[in-house]
Amino acid sequence: MNDTQFPALDFKTVELCYNWPKKEEFFSNFPNYAGLFTYQLSPDDVKTLSGFNVNHYCVIFESLEKYSQADLSNLSAGGFFSINGIDRGHGALEDIFTFVRNRADAQKINKIRLCVNCDARDKNAFSEDEIDAFIERHSGTVALDPQRLSLCFQARRPSGMIDFNRRLASRRPEISKLIHMEPPEPLNEIENAVMFALKYGDPLLKNGTVAPKFAPEESGRLYLSALEILRSLEFSNIPGVFFISCPTCSRCRIDVISLAGRIYDRVRLIEKPLKIAVMGCEVNGPGEASHADVGVAGSIDAGVIFVRGKIIRRVKIGEIEDALMAVISEYVE
Repeated sequence: MNDTQFPALDFKTVELCYNWPKKEEFFSNFPNYAGLFTYQLSPDDVKTLSGFNVNHYCVIFESLEKYSQADLSNLSAGGFFSINGIDRGHGALEDIFTFVRNRADAQKINKIRLCVNCDARDKNAFSEDEIDAFIERHSGTVALDPQRLSLCFQARRPSGMIDFNRRLASRRPEISKLIHMEPPEPLNEIENAVMFALKYGDPLLKNGTVAPKFAPEESGRLYLSALEILRSLEFSNIPGVFFISCPTCSRCRIDVISLAGRIYDRVRLIEKPLKIAVMGCEVNGPGEASHADVGVAGSIDAGVIFVRGKIIRRVKIGEIEDALMAVISEYVE
């Protein structure tokens, strides 16, 4: 993957959960970028937007029933509506679409999203034929305008969800910009990374939107994890630190794992795009990490600080961390 395949990211296409721990930390440390993402809110969250720089948002209704019963009068200031858990138990897809669209139109909400159960193992899920017929009926109409409609087809297994979206987009390329990829249940960090990679690596899926859904134990790092995933895909405009570390070998002269952990804790909230490397030895480290803006490598009873592969300073073992941070500070200022 490279910048030719993955140019600058349109941040609006990545949706983050608004109600996660320490979101204040994110908005205060990433003032130029935090507001560029789209945020998923509960209806109750909308009134708290004024405290943050949120420009794009999606109001989530956990079921069609909750959407039907909700007072929408206070939700017409902006954003769009997303309705989760839609399946055959709610009736025909065409009727559901009409009902949701009419309620949104009444509140001057321009866009809606239908999160549709397509899990082949679930008897209440809509079949591919039913979904295909719905798209056929609206093909060529304003209803399939990505500014008005988003479609999220969900299955319990991430692979099943991705395969379904691929097949549908292959048959119906006209809806590629409507497809939103979001698992119905939380995934771990690796599973979310795989979903992002498959989505942005597929020509038929890369133009839609995506939302990670993190397991509870990982939700506190949601914003950092999402940025790390996007950096790994080599988009050219992702803020923050791209962290590089070697796997260690017999030449290793420092405790790479501990040092990398301490350095990362100190740089994780830097907004400026920066590549930092922590390498085990000066024999190969600076050369292997020559694409890093700044880095450190172990030496005998010492460490070397390097910039773009060029060693600029030797320091004692106990001074490595602070010496590296001093150079990083010069880049950030």
